[in-house]
Amino acid sequence: MEKLDIRDNDNLKSIWPNQVTPNSFPNLTQIVIYSCRSQYVFPIHVAKVLRQLQVLKISLCTIDNIVEESDSTCDMTIIYLQVQKCDDMMTIVPSSVLFHSLDELYVFRCHGLVNIIMPSTIANLPNLRILSISECDELEEIYGSNNESDAPLGEIAFMKLEELTLESLPSLTSFCQGSYSFKFPSLQKLHLTECFRMSTFCHGNLTTTSHIEVRHLYGLNYYESEDQWDGDLNTTIRAIFTREVHINQTSGS
Repeated sequence: MEKLDIRDNDNLKSIWPNQVTPNSFPNLTQIVIYSCRSQYVFPIHVAKVLRQLQVLKISLCTIDNIVEESDSTCDMTIIYLQVQKCDDMMTIVPSSVLFHSLDELYVFRCHGLVNIIMPSTIANLPNLRILSISECDELEEIYGSNNESDAPLGEIAFMKLEELTLESLPSLTSFCQGSYSFKFPSLQKLHLTECFRMSTFCHGNLTTTSHIEVRHLYGLNYYESEDQWDGDLNTTIRAIFTREVHINQTSGS
């Protein structure tokens, strides 16, 4: 079995046997979950042995977490992850789960999310290349922050991230609200649409490539502007925010 399709299941945990070994699902590479209810998708003992799993798609589910919360760390081999219309999820990547192989992450209409990635001292997304987040009403930051009295995490690096899309996120204020240091040595494109509260990209030290193509959809007719790059990413985001404030004030007068 290479693909597992799970639909209309009110107890997702029941599909997994209590005794799972590395040989239980030797060829399983793709799981699609639709309209299911459970606290989590994977018990920790299952997540640890799905060594061939590459694609995970979750839609219209009542699920709190992808993996059962645990004191131990789990490294999943997923390359492609798509989560949509799962309003009970508050985060996508908990601090105890590593997605070292993840290449593409898409999140759409998950209105309960407050962040995508929980703070961790572990580089849990070192190979992420594409990150797209759309229409998540409560999302305040991408990388979750602790309060300012917490010990610093050191530099947080997204070494392979090339494309970042942020669309229709009315509560988003920044990539991270904490004063953490971020490094994006491969970021090439940022697409920004209707993030009206995003006044800066991040509050700590920021290292990026020398030029990022920033495309911003704005104005009364919502047209795509030319490249908005203004020397550095924080300055660019602040200029876009100022322009949006002006447009909104003008249109409301």
